[in-house]
Amino acid sequence: LSTFGAVGMWGVVVIFPNLQAEFAATRAEVSFSYTTTMLGFGVGSIVLGRLIDTRGAFLTMVLATLLIAGGYAGAAFAPSLTVFALLQAVIGIGAGAAFIPLVADTSHWFAKRRALAMAICACGNYIGGAAWPKITEVVAHQYDWRTTYLVVAVVCFVGMLPACLVLRPRSP
Repeated sequence: LSTFGAVGMWGVVVIFPNLQAEFAATRAEVSFSYTTTMLGFGVGSIVLGRLIDTRGAFLTMVLATLLIAGGYAGAAFAPSLTVFALLQAVIGIGAGAAFIPLVADTSHWFAKRRALAMAICACGNYIGGAAWPKITEVVAHQYDWRTTYLVVAVVCFVGMLPACLVLRPRSP
């Protein structure tokens, strides 16, 4: 989940040149979308962190999956850079849940080797940081950035939703 969710932080920078060309924007204007992504990440870490504490990982990660996949799908149809930046914030909120709250929640699952479990969970974000920019670049090179965003939306939805099922509540 953490690896899929990391696309929210690491995928957008690859398409900056495409956004500049399509929206006739400067690099600074396009970079605002990364700012909104990271602001969303901060909000998501706090708000969805609270949700994971009160309602559990299943509901939180399903919501994060919908935010990430829906944000990417919506951003693919963004008519302006402003709408794109707002949807990047939505993606950031979902991505926030896939890192800090998920690692914190993992700490409750283990009595022995807790640090190892948390480290493995945290590594998902860094694996995503290594993989997603390259994946995004390859797809964007073959297609346009809008198609790339739709592909990412589908991949995240199909990859994350089944993983959320592992987190579903079970009877005691």
